[in-house]
Amino acid sequence: MPFLTAYAHFIGGDWSDNAKRAVARIRDSFAGHSLKAVLYFAAQNYDLPLLAAEFKLAFPGVRTFGCTSAGEFTSGAILGDSVVAMGLGDDVIESVELVGASGVDAEPALADRLLAGLEGATGLRMRDLDFREYVGFMLLDGLANRNDEFVERVGELTDVIFAGGCAGDYHRFEKTLVFLDGAVYGNGAVLALMKPRVKFSVFKTQFIKLTDCTMVATAVDRERRVVLEFDGQPAATAYAAAMGVELSPELFKASGKKSSQIYAEAVLNLGRSGNIEDAFVKRFIEWPLAVMIGGEPFIRAATTLTDAGGLQMYMPPIAGVRYTATRSEDALAGMRAVLEEKRRELGTISGVITATCALLAVQLRTAGEEREYGGLFRDIPTVGLASYGEIYVGVVSQSAAMIVFGQ
Repeated sequence: MPFLTAYAHFIGGDWSDNAKRAVARIRDSFAGHSLKAVLYFAAQNYDLPLLAAEFKLAFPGVRTFGCTSAGEFTSGAILGDSVVAMGLGDDVIESVELVGASGVDAEPALADRLLAGLEGATGLRMRDLDFREYVGFMLLDGLANRNDEFVERVGELTDVIFAGGCAGDYHRFEKTLVFLDGAVYGNGAVLALMKPRVKFSVFKTQFIKLTDCTMVATAVDRERRVVLEFDGQPAATAYAAAMGVELSPELFKASGKKSSQIYAEAVLNLGRSGNIEDAFVKRFIEWPLAVMIGGEPFIRAATTLTDAGGLQMYMPPIAGVRYTATRSEDALAGMRAVLEEKRRELGTISGVITATCALLAVQLRTAGEEREYGGLFRDIPTVGLASYGEIYVGVVSQSAAMIVFGQ
């Protein structure tokens, strides 16, 4: 099999032991195959620095890279509390080169430096590469504030299309990490440049319908990723009115908890159980916001409700930008159609790498479609993460960024 997949699932016990056992299980699954690289995504119930180190030890001479996740995808299943991995065999990948570093927020020229690193390692000029022969995969710290600027800069410096995702931590919004060859980077980035031996398609997909309701962000706190006001009103109030619901009094009552804490706990519970009663929290997922770029909607979903009635976003907002309220549509039917289209385009599907929005994963769980959605990939070697932003040209949310490999 050209693309290999494996996963490990350990809960409870010692996190260091979990990390060692997970890597050992994946190593054994890939034994006997010649690999160029191993890509992996991991939940937080593992000793993460040890996990990265164990992957490097388990696959000597093979590049290993990945990040933390808010849910894990593998062939036929959407998982939690797990480690999922894909082995990229040298029969399907001619070459792969990787670079990584910390400093997405602190180093304005980080994208330039990392792309220069790829050029130094390959002897190739990024501007000269044919996007039909090369494809990129990018992983970023999901809590960095300059992810969108980093991705846009990469796009300015090369025609190679980079798909990817921003690392997650199961809606806690506390700490996300990226990994490369045993190193662990906070506020970091990892870039992979691949030259496949097989056909491939790189794209983003989303399952929404535009509405007539638009709002202008009239006040923002970019550093904290918060829209403070839409059209001069508190952002949460305006957003709730657009959705036709009222804010739950529970979010603002003097209960000893901040409204942001109550909201975050509600989303975390929804992510785990798929059940929630608060209409505002539920519609956050059903009505994602989007900005229009070149006539195409790019979703800019919110993550939490702030204590002052603002909306904290997955991507930093910009004052004066017009947001459009959208309605979520059937993700199950939509992805089924996408895969059918790619089979026609590529002849077959031999492997999939995907970053799927953490909120899309919640949407599937809420609709009771999680198992059936995972089943769409049952016969396809697949690896992916539930992410805090999907990467395709820019950073989007409530979408899926994908590299689909053919024959």
